[in-house]
Amino acid sequence: TKTRRPLGTGIPFSWTRTSTKRLNDRNYPVIFIDARQIRGRWASLALGVDLQGHKHILGGRDDADVVTLLLDLARRDLSAKNGLLVVTDGNPRLEEATQRIWKGRAYLQHCLIQLRSDLQDRTPAELHPLIKDSIDVVQKKPAPRAKEILAQLLNRFEVDHPGAASRLRRSFRSALNVAYMPVEGTLRRQLQTIGPLRVVWEQASQMGNRSASGLEALIQGIGPWLERSHRLRGHRALPDLVELLLKGDAGYAPPQCEECSD
Repeated sequence: TKTRRPLGTGIPFSWTRTSTKRLNDRNYPVIFIDARQIRGRWASLALGVDLQGHKHILGGRDDADVVTLLLDLARRDLSAKNGLLVVTDGNPRLEEATQRIWKGRAYLQHCLIQLRSDLQDRTPAELHPLIKDSIDVVQKKPAPRAKEILAQLLNRFEVDHPGAASRLRRSFRSALNVAYMPVEGTLRRQLQTIGPLRVVWEQASQMGNRSASGLEALIQGIGPWLERSHRLRGHRALPDLVELLLKGDAGYAPPQCEECSD
């Protein structure tokens, strides 16, 4: 059953407090980070999930600079010492920053829905159903079937669609990380996309200032959205996920940062 956070409890939402408070008050084993345009202006947001599955807005910017947003989270003490999975749209600069900030301790997952969209943008329409069906299988099936399907797509693109092949190669390892983590299926699917954050974009912008754009359009709606939000689906399996993250060798591509030192 879905569980909402209790209405009318806790401290009223404050964007200033949200965007500046220290993040060592609790464990956030999963964060989703992304940027998008809202009525013509860019905004970026970071959504954290705690061990009980509750969702928390950790910060945001009135631009698309998700790397600076990630650096800000780290400065505010977001830690990987208790396990951390960072779910992104596949931005390579975010991948580099994640490895550098947390010295190879944080796992990455590239959003499969964004990957599907990017592949379809780089291929003719007749291949779009194949791409959709393939990504659907990757979301539903654990490893090694997920890897097999992505490898088949890559082989299909190599000769005639080099742009799609390059895009898939870039995300191949990180797109498979969660598939290789033996966690309950509902949670696994939630962690394979930035869908939970996209819900924030859509609902908070409707609950917020409809005459505004960018981050301003969201801020007024985030408090009401948080009051109505459900826990992350599959949240009861989060302790299992954390146990895997702490082992350091989970996923298809365990974190690496060869140039980093403690």
